[in-house]
Formats: sequence, C-alpha cells, structure tokens
Amino acid sequence: EVPEGLSVLTNGLLNSPAFPKVARIQGLWQHWQNVGVPPMTALAHILSDTQKPTALPAAGNQEGLPMEVRRALHAICVHTPHYGTRSAAIVSISDTGPVEYLYADGAPSKVPFKDVTSALQTAFNGQCG
Repeated sequence: EVPEGLSVLTNGLLNSPAFPKVARIQGLWQHWQNVGVPPMTALAHILSDTQKPTALPAAGNQEGLPMEVRRALHAICVHTPHYGTRSAAIVSISDTGPVEYLYADGAPSKVPFKDVTSALQTAFNGQCG
C-alpha cells in the first residue's frame, strides 16, 4: 500500500531509509513546496539532482566498488562512466485518467523534460475511473 503524499521507490523497499536518496528527495520536495514551486516542476528539479551523498548504507551488493562509484550510485540522477540514469518520467494521474506526463529522454540533469501528456491521454482515451 502506498501512503498518501510523496513516496520514493528506489531499488529497495518503498520509502526505505536504507537509501540516502530517499531522505534527499523528501528534503528537496519539502524545500520546493516551501518556496511555492508547482509540484511537477519541483519533481523535475528533484529528478535532475546529481548530488552524491556523503554517508552511505552498508555496502550490500556494492561491496568491492570504489567509494566514489558507490557514492555516485546513491545520487538521485546517477552518472558513472558505465552506468547511470537513462531517462525519467513524471506522471500525474487523477480518478479520470492522466492529468500530466513529463518525460526526459536521457538523464534529466542533461536533457530537459518535455510535456508528452497528449500521448498518455490518447492511450487511456478516457478509460480510467
């Protein structure tokens, strides 16, 4: 079950405190809400964030990787020489179907989000509800 409000799904459990990016996303969300940025714009800024955390969880399946690579893997938008964020999507849905759909065809820190709402609305064709 997904709680009301902002939830973060990483490669772990929903809203997992084991992933530094969960707290980073929640903090950035609160910041953008406090300054009055519209939610979809706030989410675009958040998904573009490349800040690497200083504190990391236990190595887990990243054991043996250099510390700088491990830090990069825990950023919101990941950049390493051989691995990283490929694209991003932000979808707002109501009881009647899609409201807004933004898509970045590449790392959102490098490629801007485009409004592709019409494609999603066409696909749903009013079949939600």
